[in-house]
Amino acid sequence: MIGCLGTFITGSDTSSNILFGKLQASVAGQIHVSPDWLSAANTVGATGGKIISPQSIAIATSAGNQQGKEGEILKAAIPNALVYVAITGLIVYIFSS
Repeated sequence: MIGCLGTFITGSDTSSNILFGKLQASVAGQIHVSPDWLSAANTVGATGGKIISPQSIAIATSAGNQQGKEGEILKAAIPNALVYVAITGLIVYIFSS
């Protein structure tokens, strides 16, 4: 979820990973989980955030000649992003235990 939030805010998977990657690795050490799994979860979550990133939606609406429909697209995309992040979070939880 943190990676998703990071991409939503910054508009970039890479920026989200740079912003929160170290945080995820240090939390992994404190809760005795593999830092590899939490870092991977951050990256996967960042990809989920790209679905609802305002920058991505603006580019898509412009390319598809759908200007003015950004809010509708965001509203439709949020459930998909949340399901994606929940499923991948569950997978990470199962395999990192």
